[in-house]
Amino acid sequence: MQQKKNYFTKSYYIDPISNTIFILAQVVFLGYAILHLLSETSFHKPLLDFVSFTLISTIHLYTVKKETHRYAIIALILVIILNTNLTLYFDGIKDIEFIWLFSVPILSFLISGKKSSILLVSFHLILCTLICYFYSDNWVLNEFSFASWFNLVFFMIVISLFFYVYENLREKSQELILKEHMKIPLIDPITTFPNKLALQKDLKNHKELTLMLLDIDHFNDLNYTYGETITNAVFKAISVNLKFILPKDINIYRYHKQFIITFDTYEKDHALKMVSKIFAFFRTSPIELEELSLFIDFTIGISCGKDSTVISQAETAIKEARLSSLKSLFYTEDSTFVTRQKHNISWRQKLIDALEEEALVPYYQPIIDNKSGKVEKYEVLVRIIDGNEVISPYFFLEAAKQASLLTAITKNVINIAFKDIANSTINLSINITEQDLTENYLSHFLLTKCEKYQISPSQITLEILENITNFDNNNWIEQLETLKNTGFKLAIDDFGSESSNFGRLIDIDAELIKIDGIFIKNLDSDKKSQKIVHSIVTLAHDIGVKVVAEYVHNETIQNLIKEYNIEYTQGFYFSEPKPFKERYRD
Repeated sequence: MQQKKNYFTKSYYIDPISNTIFILAQVVFLGYAILHLLSETSFHKPLLDFVSFTLISTIHLYTVKKETHRYAIIALILVIILNTNLTLYFDGIKDIEFIWLFSVPILSFLISGKKSSILLVSFHLILCTLICYFYSDNWVLNEFSFASWFNLVFFMIVISLFFYVYENLREKSQELILKEHMKIPLIDPITTFPNKLALQKDLKNHKELTLMLLDIDHFNDLNYTYGETITNAVFKAISVNLKFILPKDINIYRYHKQFIITFDTYEKDHALKMVSKIFAFFRTSPIELEELSLFIDFTIGISCGKDSTVISQAETAIKEARLSSLKSLFYTEDSTFVTRQKHNISWRQKLIDALEEEALVPYYQPIIDNKSGKVEKYEVLVRIIDGNEVISPYFFLEAAKQASLLTAITKNVINIAFKDIANSTINLSINITEQDLTENYLSHFLLTKCEKYQISPSQITLEILENITNFDNNNWIEQLETLKNTGFKLAIDDFGSESSNFGRLIDIDAELIKIDGIFIKNLDSDKKSQKIVHSIVTLAHDIGVKVVAEYVHNETIQNLIKEYNIEYTQGFYFSEPKPFKERYRD
């Protein structure tokens, strides 16, 4: 296995330092070469220094091009070793040049790392010892001086040992710093609980455990209303309270905007006792922050298992709990939500195949003008053709949404439907989804198709689902305004399904609403539905908006529709959705 480079303890990997060392060495040796050339009668000193300068310059140039700093630094030190030892050989210790002998251990340990330095310094000491022992003609006393040799070698060993210890301590310090640095990402700084990374690491070391996922209710509202500072303070307060009320033998983690509790037991009663304790405490003990007093509530998903799947299972339990209006739920393989998820996964591939095989096609249902009795327009409804079976969106719409395939379906339907009515005066009504508005492609795409198939934008009504969740998005409003100004008509579908109905009318300036079918289906027998429909129609007409009643399935309901002066009718009473060829064969 290749050893990872340690940038803290191997300074030769740092370009600026390497360059500085090489430049200084070149300056020193060139300076000495010039000095010795001017002051010496012999040529061995300036020649030796100039050769050293040339070698170091060559190594430096090679280093810059190849970026091989480590071996270049070692080569530099070897040049210095050879220069100092040859100086010792030629001149002994009668001049001050021998002082440079002591620079070798210092430079080695400071710039080449501990392992390389031991080898370099050992080579230097052996070379010095041999020179001193076998050659003594140029020594001060002109004869072998054991004391001079001993002092030279002894002090060099002392210096080497000192810098070895120094380098060893420096490496250990850097290791400690690195370990502390590695700990930081594992701790959430706000709550001081272990974070997501720590949880994933711990899950690998557990064979089986119980996991509780605490999801803060209305967290987005909290964050939007009070801001990040208050939200962080809430997280801090929650963490303190959880530590206080829960047993010491459990693990608590901060996981995004959630908290996770894990413990080594499969006892369901034990988990439920903790859930009850959490709910009881937080529902009766508000979090006090300056002038704020906030009650925090959770939805809790519980899962038993191993590795990271317990997290996704707990998240699934939370989703199902919210759909079922529950505050806590154990994950089980046979739960409704799990079944639905498996269904969606299966349908995702079916949808992809249907798009590729052109098995996803538009069906057309007429919208009738109640005054003339003629077809005003056709709503385009998508179907999947599987052999002889015609599959309605009821079975695959949720799967399409989860798989982000709604836009692809919309484009496919528009392309085929526009091709069907090319060069005609037929009017269409087409459903637009939240994903269509999010991707911001509609205006260009629709105008391109209108031009291609010679269709006027005024022939097309875009039905916007009333329950779209993010209708305060200014970009969406701008898109719809652009479409309306271009000539397209706007309608609100499923009107009455949400509380902000008439606000939607104002936001998008719709000219048509389609009353939610839940109020129309039982209009002939449900007095409450009659009152609601009558109120919607009255208010719509007051602001100049026309109305469509869908899901009309019998004559009695149709007669009531006319009594309420509803302009348009849609439903099986007149016709079920049909393919374009069948529609124009009638």
